Amino acid sequence: LQTGMPYLVMMVIGAAFVFWVLKKRMQIDSSLSKLNPELVLFAGFVACFIANVCIRWTARPWYFVSFGFFIALGLVWLFDRLLPDIRYKKTSSIIMAGIIMFSFYVGWSKNLRERYVLHREMYAASQWMNDNLPDGSLIGAFNSGIQGYFSEHRVVNLDGLVNNAASEALLAKRSWSYIKQEKIQYMSDFDIYLSYRYKSVLDVEDIFEYLTPINTISITPNSRSQDGLKVYKVLTR
Repeated sequence: LQTGMPYLVMMVIGAAFVFWVLKKRMQIDSSLSKLNPELVLFAGFVACFIANVCIRWTARPWYFVSFGFFIALGLVWLFDRLLPDIRYKKTSSIIMAGIIMFSFYVGWSKNLRERYVLHREMYAASQWMNDNLPDGSLIGAFNSGIQGYFSEHRVVNLDGLVNNAASEALLAKRSWSYIKQEKIQYMSDFDIYLSYRYKSVLDVEDIFEYLTPINTISITPNSRSQDGLKVYKVLTR
């Protein structure tokens, strides 16, 4: 994946598909070429939204990125209609440029300036556990990549991306039983993963009844993780 080869392969497949479509174009009903482009874009948005929300079932802001297309098309249409009636075109253009620059600034300050703060918190958590947990501690984490890489302890992946047993437990909605089966002693993750994103696969009513918080790692007060990353001791009861 790091070489970019998959993208080259996809480009070749895409080109082959385009050539096939062009070859078959005469066989396609000519009425299809008259489809409203806005309608096609909207249908694509609806299809992506349904797939993400109904199948992938976890909230992500980029599910709504298609709205940007409709907003852009709508603004172009609006200004195309209004431009002939605008007297001060240069002033209006400057104002519009200022609004766009302001929106970019808001996007940078709220989303981009601290984009990797969650990764920094996971790295800081691994360092804290290296210094404070007993040798040979067994740690469970849904976000296990960074923590597992930098940890001196064994970190068990719980979201199944690199752990087939965890994946089977997740599909069977028995992730808490898997945690107990593996004798995991500590949990290190963001609370939202335990209270929301993976709550439906934890075969226990409230996992926090079986966890004791021992540390919170928060890089900045305005962190997107809100309460920071927490390290818990797993109770043996």
